[in-house]
Amino acid sequence: FSNSPLAASQLPTPEELATLEPLRGQIPDEVFTQVFKAPVTDGSGMIRDKQLQALALLEDAGWKPVGDKLVNAQGEPLEFTFLNVQNGLERLLLPYKRNLAQIGITLNIRRIDSSQYVNRLMARDYDMIVTGFPVTTSPGMELYNYFGSAAAFDSGANNYIVLKDPAVDTLIHGLVKADTQAKMLTYAHALDRVLQWNYLWIPNYYPPGTSAAWWNRFGRPAIEAKNDEALETWWEVSPTPLTNEQMQAELKKRGEAH
Repeated sequence: FSNSPLAASQLPTPEELATLEPLRGQIPDEVFTQVFKAPVTDGSGMIRDKQLQALALLEDAGWKPVGDKLVNAQGEPLEFTFLNVQNGLERLLLPYKRNLAQIGITLNIRRIDSSQYVNRLMARDYDMIVTGFPVTTSPGMELYNYFGSAAAFDSGANNYIVLKDPAVDTLIHGLVKADTQAKMLTYAHALDRVLQWNYLWIPNYYPPGTSAAWWNRFGRPAIEAKNDEALETWWEVSPTPLTNEQMQAELKKRGEAH
């Protein structure tokens, strides 16, 4: 739920803790005491400290450097394939590929046609893909489609993580059945932290808003919707474009200036 009021951006409230406590032992312990924050860099591309952290975690998991590769106890190299169907995505993947190669991990980027890609998605036949989980500020049954256990191997569902987690199912059920906004927010925040602390995906990016260009002939509300252009809330001020000064004068005359 990043970039929305449903995101778990603070420590759990007493209500959240009461919701999460029955799941203790099924969910990461950090859920109860920490706020999840993705690693932050300076944007230079130099992430040596993060690479050293990754190497330490991989070594704990049984991966050892041999030459310029990381291998497991059976001598198998750490290697996976990114399945791609999008134009232009390589510009995001190539720096990732380089950073992984520097610590002995091989990332293969495979571009396939759209029909093959859809078939591979439906069969859950991939190592890594890029996808999104669009949600509203009032989420509901679609969460079963994204994260519910029953959707893990449903070829028509969007549970691309192939997630089967009873704790997540419990939180989704509570969110969907919530009969007040307060309860909905409690379950949403709890679900958000559980999903994040399970490290189920690598966060990519989201825009700070929606890019839009319009003629200077429409009025817009002083307080705009957070997650939508909400074109139905715009109104026509002039049948032809105006200068900024003309627009402000027209809005002022109507009592709509802001």
